[in-house]
Amino acid sequence: MIGRRYGETIRDTRRPIILDLDGCLYGFVDALFQRLKDRWGIILREEDMPCYSLSESLGVLINNTEIEEDLLDRAHDPEFFLNHVLPIPGAVESVIRLSRLFRPVVCTARPYYMRMATKIRLDQDFGGVISTEEPQDDLFFTAHKARRARILNAAYAVDDSVDHAQKYALKSIITFV
Repeated sequence: MIGRRYGETIRDTRRPIILDLDGCLYGFVDALFQRLKDRWGIILREEDMPCYSLSESLGVLINNTEIEEDLLDRAHDPEFFLNHVLPIPGAVESVIRLSRLFRPVVCTARPYYMRMATKIRLDQDFGGVISTEEPQDDLFFTAHKARRARILNAAYAVDDSVDHAQKYALKSIITFV
């Protein structure tokens, strides 16, 4: 019998490529800096940050608990993500191109309660190129991205964190930072 039986799913045979959400697909920091400018009148750029950690950088650059708390609250606010955070220029086109050869899989260390907002944005912005539905849900919320990549047998990852790149390297996964 040629073809598939009724109800059978076709398994995606493309090898996964792991994509980070913050800083690779979406400009969370840009949106937070825009809020900082709009609400507090403070202008910062990503290159002004003394270290990778947003919370540590804000402590050094701003040194105002009220402002820091406002920005950090927004960083994990689903409504803020849905309404103010934009895809990084070129990210959508790049993922579409990558999807011709690889299966795009999003791994993020964001809290799980951000799942629905993240799913909505990925479906809206990436037009189904990243699967967010069963039976093959390619959206993972985990602090252990390299471990998830190894389980999925990914060969490549795209991440903006040198720390994560080192962890991927330990699992023999080539990372583009």
